[in-house]
Amino acid sequence: MRDTEDCKANYQARGRWIAIAVDQMDHPIVGAHIPPPKPQDGRKPALSPYVAWHQLLQAAAWKPHEVTHRKHAVKLERGQLLGARSYWAEKWNWGEQAVRGFIARLADAEMIAICNQSPNQQKNHTPTIITISNYRKYQDSDADSQPDEQPAPQPSSNQRATSEQPYSTKYTKIQSKKEDTREAKVI
Repeated sequence: MRDTEDCKANYQARGRWIAIAVDQMDHPIVGAHIPPPKPQDGRKPALSPYVAWHQLLQAAAWKPHEVTHRKHAVKLERGQLLGARSYWAEKWNWGEQAVRGFIARLADAEMIAICNQSPNQQKNHTPTIITISNYRKYQDSDADSQPDEQPAPQPSSNQRATSEQPYSTKYTKIQSKKEDTREAKVI
């Protein structure tokens, strides 16, 4: 229980979040009903494609920045992430062939685009960059904006946050335009 509380507090402190479509649950590639591949390490379960997809979304850059890959700086744009099969295979407990197939299915469905920055990737150790398709469409509240920071959900200017609103379960009488009296719950 304490681990869950620590994890929740950590995420709240960082303020990171992503928007997802509710119909993903039934998606033919990443739906919750799709079973995971055979685990690479039989001592622990493999993650489902649904969880794997969400981890890709969570790993995507929410603002342009540089990351280090084998002692070299790599620039990631919004919606991009490094796509090392070995990393994801270990993280998801899948074989590299299963990761390759999953990434290929996502690319075929145009959910992602894959960019190998060098024609001789093995020799130059240039990373594979995965770009989440429509990242801005789903993650930006305004497609023209590109915030410097992860936006924090806030009530509109004429609303107060729920925690600031008064709470009451009392009933009061209110008048309608027809002058009849009815009961309404004040919250």
